[in-house]
Amino acid sequence: CPRSFSPLSKVKERFFGAEQNEVDTRVGRCVDRFSARSLTDEIFDRGANGGTATALLSYLLEKNIVDAVLHLGKIHEDSFICHHAQTIISTRPEETLRGSKSKNQISPVLHDLKKVAEYPRYAVVGLSCHVQALRKLQVIRDDPELKEIFKGLAKTAEKLLQNLKFVIAINCFSNTKYGGIDTIYRKL
Repeated sequence: CPRSFSPLSKVKERFFGAEQNEVDTRVGRCVDRFSARSLTDEIFDRGANGGTATALLSYLLEKNIVDAVLHLGKIHEDSFICHHAQTIISTRPEETLRGSKSKNQISPVLHDLKKVAEYPRYAVVGLSCHVQALRKLQVIRDDPELKEIFKGLAKTAEKLLQNLKFVIAINCFSNTKYGGIDTIYRKL
């Protein structure tokens, strides 16, 4: 994944605390590990890896913990795995199924952050690069030194992130260009 300036040490400290030992330094802070899957058959059957993220999003909306979710949907509903993602906003639990199955591709999911920021409480689902961008915005918004350096961005981040309640990261195993998988399929 291409990267730009990132205050990674400030992000780590803000969200995970100071590193405590050599393992933290080498591989990052690990609080615990879990294996999970959806207990809802429809979500499990439509999920890529057990439907855990979709089940969590459905729960957040069902219990009125959030009002909206920004995540990726797919253009082709009838395909098993569609690598043509589009951003969607879900506001009802059943709508989260539109985003089932992982979409590991270069996608501007944060492009619609402005739309979802209008909801009183919202969640965002993204790949690690999307989460890193959100965390970077949060640090720039909150850190006095960075706030001074990036005044305009800090002001925008305040507006966009004030109602953000949950950030859910999906593991990324590849990151293809839009249409890249189509090229591979044609060669098979």
